[in-house]
Amino acid sequence: MAPGFSFYRLFEKDIDRWAGSGKEELSCGGMPFRIEKRVGFPVDVSAAVVSAAGMDRFYFQDRLCRYEIGAVGRIRAYGENGPETAPISAVEDLWKADPRIVLFGGMGFHEGRPPQEWRAFGAIRFVLPLIEIRKDEKGACAILNACSGESESRQTAADNIGRQLRAIDLTGEVKTGVHQIPFFSESLVPGRQQWHEIVTEALVWLRENGARKVVLGRKKILESLGDPWAPAVLFHRLRAVRENSFLFFCGTENGDAFFGRSPERLFKLENSLLASDAIAGTRPRHEHPEHDSRLAAELMASAKDMEEHRFVVDYIRERLSRMCRHVSVLPSPAPLRLSRLQHIITRITGVVKKGSGPMDILHTLHPTPAVGGMPPEAAKALIRRLEPFDRGWFGAPVGWMSKDAAEFAVGIRSALIRKHALHLFGGAGIVTRSDAEMEWQETGYKMECFARILKM
Repeated sequence: MAPGFSFYRLFEKDIDRWAGSGKEELSCGGMPFRIEKRVGFPVDVSAAVVSAAGMDRFYFQDRLCRYEIGAVGRIRAYGENGPETAPISAVEDLWKADPRIVLFGGMGFHEGRPPQEWRAFGAIRFVLPLIEIRKDEKGACAILNACSGESESRQTAADNIGRQLRAIDLTGEVKTGVHQIPFFSESLVPGRQQWHEIVTEALVWLRENGARKVVLGRKKILESLGDPWAPAVLFHRLRAVRENSFLFFCGTENGDAFFGRSPERLFKLENSLLASDAIAGTRPRHEHPEHDSRLAAELMASAKDMEEHRFVVDYIRERLSRMCRHVSVLPSPAPLRLSRLQHIITRITGVVKKGSGPMDILHTLHPTPAVGGMPPEAAKALIRRLEPFDRGWFGAPVGWMSKDAAEFAVGIRSALIRKHALHLFGGAGIVTRSDAEMEWQETGYKMECFARILKM
């Protein structure tokens, strides 16, 4: 935040008033009471959030850097198959108490109990944080979610909140400057030969079943030979990469972290307007402008890549039509240029019908053919059968939501840190025209974009 800043001092008087008040409007039977304050000095939201080790942390910056939002601590968690979580259905009760309340988190690509390396994240997990920080062109504000348990006195809850705020102030002083990247060993899952076998089997499946596309992923595991990987250090290196993409970080209190720079928006909900992006097709960037333009033209003229892209556009249009009025597709796709890669993008919008909230939209849209395939359920089943690892939150939604507003990115160009293991992910769309070696190269480009931060 700023030298000498203290969340505890910012909210100390408000907590005392909340603890001493018996007014019914300040209590919702165990439901949180929001205390919001403007912060009148420069705020480094990501540093305040990511450096708060030993507690739940979340950070999200939109693709055009118009706003950033962060969260620290945990009042309550909602989800499935995760530690200490309330049922996800209870979120609606929370929003009945206060529709402004914001939850942070995401969900796994597949349903069911996640593998060991993703266990702290759960199949679905959304956190109501103790502290929320927002920053946009109007400035910055901090929000405290004060809450007492059903059988807990208000004063006891206030004392506990004070202790947590002082802990955040202490851990927030951790510096994330220059740190040595440890020596590491490297392994690929699957290896090159197995990848060729998997893609060949997928091509047979596509032809025999009349299916149109399946997205297959692989990962690179970098095992530290010294100290554990430091999520804050790698995240701030990733943040230094300037490009038109979402920046996200999701950390758990045990130190595990999932973070990345995703070009792909699953959806944005604001004032009943729902927007989603169809992204598919990949080419590398080139430092020479003329060569770079040739690669973009090659991408836009590729029958294989345009076929992939059309599947995603058609899927999102059909899914939005279930929830929206006035669905609109931009008339022509365009190249989306990132720092190292470029893709084809088409934007799709609609006006949400009454009764469709963020959770409904999540389950209706995920997974798009950009990360799953067509037809969706058959492609998901094939992915689970062929891929020699469980994706966890890779390729799945990660973001924030209130009752009437939300934004979620697709968790690609991402990494998972679990102690000494750094998992890097990459995926490629397989259609009947695909070549296994070219798809190996494409997934390699995507993982290399992340791996470059280790060389910074």
